[in-house]
Amino acid sequence: MYQYNLYGQNISSSLEFPQLIINSENNNFDIVILEGEIPSKILKKAEEKYYEIDKIQSWFQNDTGIFYVSKGREIHYQLKENANLQYARTYILGYAISMLLLQRNILTIHCSAIANNEGAVLIAGESGAGKSTITTSFLNKGYKLLADDIAAVTVDEEGKVLAYPAFPYQKLCRDGVKREKININGLLCIDEEKDKFLVPRGEQFINQPMIVKAMVILGVNDGAGISVDEEVGVNKLFAIRENLFLRRLRGDWLARPEIIQTCLEIGSKVPIYTIIRPRKFDTRSAVINSLEPMLKTL
Repeated sequence: MYQYNLYGQNISSSLEFPQLIINSENNNFDIVILEGEIPSKILKKAEEKYYEIDKIQSWFQNDTGIFYVSKGREIHYQLKENANLQYARTYILGYAISMLLLQRNILTIHCSAIANNEGAVLIAGESGAGKSTITTSFLNKGYKLLADDIAAVTVDEEGKVLAYPAFPYQKLCRDGVKREKININGLLCIDEEKDKFLVPRGEQFINQPMIVKAMVILGVNDGAGISVDEEVGVNKLFAIRENLFLRRLRGDWLARPEIIQTCLEIGSKVPIYTIIRPRKFDTRSAVINSLEPMLKTL
């Protein structure tokens, strides 16, 4: 069995995850990842449905396999014939871990998380909005990487909003790798269809929970300028909930009281800004120039 640490959780896994931080000193495991042992009732449900999100048992299936999450502790996977093993790793670290943490009332947000000595900033947005580009720009300015693509966020007993460290790699498309003049040879390709690679960020990675100081949501439109707006009131709830990693798996779970309450608690303590940039122009520098002074005041 392999042993890792992810989002502050000690993991024992039958499947190797090269990108995760090895933790061989702690045998008290919070999460166990095992092949097989999918309950028959779940296999039966999978004949008619693609997923189910529940407080105790959650599961999903796709062309790669069936993934079962139980009691906020166990992930079981059963791969289909000729399954891509790298895709299986991606689904486990994405949907499966998100389902498991949700069973513990820890939210996973589809975003990057960067940090300095003052705290962390979450950078969210749909695919193509510029999350990776803006995150990379901040790393080049001296910020540290806390998480890439998925951030685990919770509210502690003192009411502090915390984001937990993921792993010391950043996912970049081929053009992003070239833009940063990184040697692509030897990088692990994690998504052949999207042409994405894992870029090591060991020296720029911060391996400790950080207080969340702000959340930034990037968007695009067909205009010619950049707009920056701070979300207020109930819009903060919607902004957080619509950027949860599991949000595309629509269902009654999105209206569960504990999820709404956690989103409200986060929104009451963390300023949330929406930045809309033009789709047809390279406005990376302008977005950074808008963000940097604002973040320094938090």
